[in-house]
Amino acid sequence: RFVNQARDVTDGTEDGRFAINTIVAGSMQSRINIEPTETVFNDEAIDANVRVESVNQANMLKVDAAADFVSIGGLGEQANGGALNINAVSGSAVFGMITRSATDGHTNIINLQKTPATSGNYTATASGDVLGEIRFSGVNTSAVGDIGVHIQAVQSGTASGTVPTDLYIDTNEVNRLGIKLAETVFN
Repeated sequence: RFVNQARDVTDGTEDGRFAINTIVAGSMQSRINIEPTETVFNDEAIDANVRVESVNQANMLKVDAAADFVSIGGLGEQANGGALNINAVSGSAVFGMITRSATDGHTNIINLQKTPATSGNYTATASGDVLGEIRFSGVNTSAVGDIGVHIQAVQSGTASGTVPTDLYIDTNEVNRLGIKLAETVFN
């Protein structure tokens, strides 16, 4: 069923709504809702995935409604519980970034940030908080995923205007390098 509605009929500020509803499990459900300020898929939170195909990938983009994850490329599967999963097949680049600018300060930035606040304003992190991790994993001869290299940033104090942090690099599940505020430790 298609729905068209006028949201505002004031001359010069007219707004409208367009929606597509279908019957799911015996009741009418919103599938696409186009409002003046947003377009919402699955507005009524039913278990209905969103999937976009490309020429070579049936799951070029997939939103899994029940499992709460997004996958790009591959088979549309979730990897290690990730909310965003990117998969490439046969030697393709998995992730690429480019910044086009003649200004030195314009560059690619990947920012891993933590705050204990679940919403709203930021809350200060504390000493001992893991601020971010990067894991390089493979599959062992028992067909189990293992971490080969693990890089971890751990906050080592609190201060106003800075976040004191130590950096650790582990290989084969053993710490090999620790870069701390006062020293560098090789193991």
